[in-house]
Amino acid sequence: MSSRKPHSVLMIMLCLRRTLGGAEKRYARVFEMLVERTEGKHQLLINRPMLILLQEADILTGCEPYLIVLEPPFRRLIPAGDMPHLFGQFCNLLAALWYAYECWRIICRVKPDIVHPLLTGIYFTLPALLLHPRIGH
Repeated sequence: MSSRKPHSVLMIMLCLRRTLGGAEKRYARVFEMLVERTEGKHQLLINRPMLILLQEADILTGCEPYLIVLEPPFRRLIPAGDMPHLFGQFCNLLAALWYAYECWRIICRVKPDIVHPLLTGIYFTLPALLLHPRIGH
C-alpha cells in the first residue's frame, strides 16, 4: 500500500446552458463516485443554475460539503425572459467573463494539485489555468 498523499482535485462544471445534457450528467455522476471513493479529496466548482438542474434529476444530492457554488451574476437583476436578444447576448458575455474571473479566484484560494474542467465550460477555466501553469490539468 502506498503512503503517498492523495492529490487534491478541483473539478469544474460552469455552464451558461439552461438545459441539462448528457455530458453534464455523466460528469456529475463521476464526481459523486469520486467523492465516495476518495474521502473528500475532490471538490466541484459549479454554477447554481446547473446545480439546480442536476439536483432536479436526482444527481449531486448529498454532495453539498464538496461543492463550491457560484451564483449567476445578472439573473437577480434582470429576469431572463425580459431581456432583448442583443442585450441578453451581452449579459452572457459579461457572465462568461465573470465566471472566468471567479474560476481564477477559486483556483487561487483552493490551490488544487489537479484541475479537471468539463469540456463544455473550458472557456471559463482556460484563462485561470494559463495563469497558473503549476496546476496539473
